Amino acid sequence: MRGQLAAMALIAATSTALADEATSEGARDVEGAYAAYFGRRAISDGVIKAEPDGEAYVISWDLAKAASLLGAPADALKMDPFTYRLTSEDDDGWSWSSLAFPRISLKISNDKGPVSADIGFDGFSLTGRWDPTNEPFLVTKLALGAVNGDFAQTDPNGITHVHFVQHDLSLETRASTNADGGVDVALVQSVGKLLETVTPADGQGGAAGKVNFESDFAPGSVAIAGLRAQEIGALWRALAAAADSGAAPQGLIELMTQALPLWNDMGAEVQLKNIKIASAMGGGEIAGFGETVKLAGLSDEGRVEFGIDLDGLTLQSSMAPPWVARLTPLSAKVSVALTDSGVAKAAHLALADPEFAERGQVSREGQAAMNAAILAGDPRLVLLPGRLTTPTIDLAFAGSAQLRPGAVAAEIKISADSLDKALAIVSELGAAAPEMQYATLLLGLIKGLAKTQDDGRLFWDVVVDGPKVTVNGSPLPTSP
Repeated sequence: MRGQLAAMALIAATSTALADEATSEGARDVEGAYAAYFGRRAISDGVIKAEPDGEAYVISWDLAKAASLLGAPADALKMDPFTYRLTSEDDDGWSWSSLAFPRISLKISNDKGPVSADIGFDGFSLTGRWDPTNEPFLVTKLALGAVNGDFAQTDPNGITHVHFVQHDLSLETRASTNADGGVDVALVQSVGKLLETVTPADGQGGAAGKVNFESDFAPGSVAIAGLRAQEIGALWRALAAAADSGAAPQGLIELMTQALPLWNDMGAEVQLKNIKIASAMGGGEIAGFGETVKLAGLSDEGRVEFGIDLDGLTLQSSMAPPWVARLTPLSAKVSVALTDSGVAKAAHLALADPEFAERGQVSREGQAAMNAAILAGDPRLVLLPGRLTTPTIDLAFAGSAQLRPGAVAAEIKISADSLDKALAIVSELGAAAPEMQYATLLLGLIKGLAKTQDDGRLFWDVVVDGPKVTVNGSPLPTSP
């Protein structure tokens, strides 16, 4: 469904109004606009249809037919066509609306066996408007009272069922033209409540192993800065035209080059609140869990970043020993990034490679040049400033490592409020379990290497340079 909204948005952002009145001729013009992006067969085979209805055009997407035309089994996807009303506006813009989304039934197979899914959508409402004379030029709003889904995986142990319900969903998208001619896209979504139940197959515990999951949602968001919508749209149309004609697309390399870096920055974040997990074996609660993803375009500042933020974790289990709760994280914030300033140069080298233009594959020499560009861009794995807290210790950390073949270079800085409580627990365990005595010695060694900061926290600066490792400037012994 989100993919269809994205397609509608891209067409709106790269097209002009096609007809002022809902007529049969106008409907064919509308279909022609869709054909430019999805190929003429999408129209001739009835996957996309446009029909005049009063002052609007009724657009229908038959995705089940599309799946069948792509070679999927007849019952792989069962779904009535999705329809919406498309209306031409006085300002050469368009508006659209729909009050229903069809039920989806899926049947596929994986390496374990058949998988089936049935998903229903209640209280569906979609509205949108594209206005080339205004900013934001594109606004869409989607609301759902509930989404109900049932999944079933069949394997030799039986059938595992997953049932979920999401209540009160909303999604709003706005697109505006920025100063450099790209498009800035802002998407905000929220879900009132998520309920999920997993019932394992009989061979894996059956009903006794049932797990219930419940969560509230904080608003999530996706933001794209500098999307090359016009250029990507031109590339998409060229590929669709080539697929229709069976000929190689004309000017493909130039179009791909013009579309770079695709976008400047992209980021997404979502947060769950008041998470509750319950099963016969135990359960837990989490006050908040957040996840972030950031992705730069194919630019000189190549960067991919992923982070999680967990707060207020509590676990309950009658089978866990008491010391587990004293070491279980209460909160954690961890973010890692992969950076490389040579990614953009590598992308341009690929497009300039003669074999890529002829066969769509980069030559061996071109691949070697791309690898050299990436290595020259100082590829690094970065551990951003983060934190981990348990009832016994509070850790803070940050660091980075160079990613070069045959060379190890890294630095990580760690601080802790104290190791005494952790040492006490490990020593206590070592008295009952001799194999834990090594952990006691190791923690003692780590504490001995620490320095004390002005705020009283212990501090370690660990530097790795090839085979040499130092902690706070003191070399660690290396094996002969």
